[in-house]
Amino acid sequence: MSSAAIRQSVEAQGFALVGAGLSAAECDEAARSCMPLEHRRGGARNLLSLSWVQKIAEHGALREAVGSVLGEGAFPFKAIFFDKTPTSNWKVAWHQDVSLPVRLRRDEAGWGPWSVKAGVLHVQAPSAVLAQILAVRVHLDAVTATNAPLRVIPGSHLAGRLTEAEMVVWRSKPHVTCVGERGSLLLMKPLLLHASSLAASPSRRRVLHIEFAHDTLASSVPELAVAEPAAAADALALAAEPQAVRRHGEAWQLT
Repeated sequence: MSSAAIRQSVEAQGFALVGAGLSAAECDEAARSCMPLEHRRGGARNLLSLSWVQKIAEHGALREAVGSVLGEGAFPFKAIFFDKTPTSNWKVAWHQDVSLPVRLRRDEAGWGPWSVKAGVLHVQAPSAVLAQILAVRVHLDAVTATNAPLRVIPGSHLAGRLTEAEMVVWRSKPHVTCVGERGSLLLMKPLLLHASSLAASPSRRRVLHIEFAHDTLASSVPELAVAEPAAAADALALAAEPQAVRRHGEAWQLT
């Protein structure tokens, strides 16, 4: 898929499936690297301090795909590892990803409610802010129709933050099941309605979920920004990960 096609799909549909991502050898390497995380039921958060995760976040295929949507200055700020197995299997109802981890509380119109998750301050952000974020799901295993693929409702990201009543209406619309080969990438906007079911087959489904922010986010949202938004270590004042540069943040819902 060309850069123009990726951008058009994400803007109009809220997602794009990119087949050319990691190679089989790179998936093998990532699978070996994530073995220490496999004892954690369902997966693990706060991973951008790990060198193998940073390597994938800077992978040429990811950077090209993300850059086609957010621009060259986009940077990663969050990474989660999902690991669905026959003994660790869960489903997630239809929802949008609307909370951001932050270091400071500053009450502003359109922001909230606030919460604390795993010791990290979170706030539900305005739609305009969430529009500057892009998630990339890196499929370390093939995602099939029977091992709990993500289901999405095209175009739902354009409706902004939805109320429960509005979600009920959207859930009646057609959805797309996002299957992909090993190493493929699923790009999606956080406001896209998405869900996943219990895996129906015993095959494994490992996914590395990395979120990127537009480089203008720090300057457009002063309460999240630091002095030098273009600096590699200070692009966004999200909750810092242990041993990671300050722009990296975590603690979102497993999906």
